[in-house]
Amino acid sequence: MSTQVAEESCGLINRALGDFRYWLAEDGAASSRLPHGRLGNRRQSTTTWRAQSVVMTIVSIAEEFAMSRLYLAAAAVLPQDNPPVAWLWDTHFEGIRDWRGRKRTWRGARSVDIDRDFSDWAVLDAFVQVRNVVAHNLGRLSRKQLRNLDARAELEKHLTVVGITVADNRLVLDRTHVERCAEVSKQFVLWLDAAAK
Repeated sequence: MSTQVAEESCGLINRALGDFRYWLAEDGAASSRLPHGRLGNRRQSTTTWRAQSVVMTIVSIAEEFAMSRLYLAAAAVLPQDNPPVAWLWDTHFEGIRDWRGRKRTWRGARSVDIDRDFSDWAVLDAFVQVRNVVAHNLGRLSRKQLRNLDARAELEKHLTVVGITVADNRLVLDRTHVERCAEVSKQFVLWLDAAAK
């Protein structure tokens, strides 16, 4: 039995995916009524933009779930009537800003090793990197990634895991990427929910 926060998170992921599928169906119907030849790049660009937005949303849901579920798991074992302990834990949570911190806290507080035990971590981590490019650079490679070959190679390693390409320094995503991101994110939510018990 999943927790309420896991059910809500999976529901939100399904809703984001459903909205994307609906948009694709509507866009396909609308484009079939337009004269051919004018749509090409604009349609692909719009699909990429929508796919980027949905991947960003889905990964954000998985990230928030990882924090919410950890907080719930920790609250169950922390003394409720000890203000200094509550303050220390809340202060620690406020300092967690990235996946490195989330994973370290899961490992330390609940003995859950996300890197080792979630079999599709490399896939989810690749989508985390995609989310970061979309959220912080509007889907384009950063100046650092363009100038620094090591930074670019690191990103490309992640992109290769999920088959995402770069064209004109912009990530190119399509329906298959959104579907895969939704699937691995739901698997992660359910796996982590069970691991926290």
